[in-house]
Amino acid sequence: NTPGTYHVKVKAEDEFGLQSDFSAALTVNIASNSPPAKPSISGPTTGRPGISYTYTATTTDPDGDKIYYMFDWDDGTVSGWLGPYNSGQTVSASHVWNSKGTYSVKVKAIDDPNGDGDISDGSESVWSDPLPVSMPYIYSPMYYLLEVIYYLLERFPFFKISFPFLIFDKILFGNICTINI
Repeated sequence: NTPGTYHVKVKAEDEFGLQSDFSAALTVNIASNSPPAKPSISGPTTGRPGISYTYTATTTDPDGDKIYYMFDWDDGTVSGWLGPYNSGQTVSASHVWNSKGTYSVKVKAIDDPNGDGDISDGSESVWSDPLPVSMPYIYSPMYYLLEVIYYLLERFPFFKISFPFLIFDKILFGNICTINI
């Protein structure tokens, strides 16, 4: 696997010890494979347990190879390799944390130097800088009331027609009367 140009010749020997001459030389070039650059990650830094959040990452490969990404959610799970993506293309992945806490989300990349989908011969990047994500426990009577209203709106769509004033932005309204414990 050392980069360079090699000239390969073959000589055969049969069961009686008779040998052939060397074959004509075959020239083989082994190119170096540089790993992708350190990825960058972005996404929400606060949230609530039990809700899905989407994170994006991007990096480039100096050789222009296809790239696969792996997210580490810091809760004992990883995304597995996602890809292939073009060098410089943004990837997104979603995750749900089920427990309150602060998590350090990070991502790394690996290239596919042969473009065959087999990344076992790829070069891995270093991990991205961690993105701290806080999932505090939230106690909010208003939150539970909103959950019931949204459940009813989903189950009984005629409420949306009869009471259009009930349709509001859940994310903005959900932050009212929130107490972080």
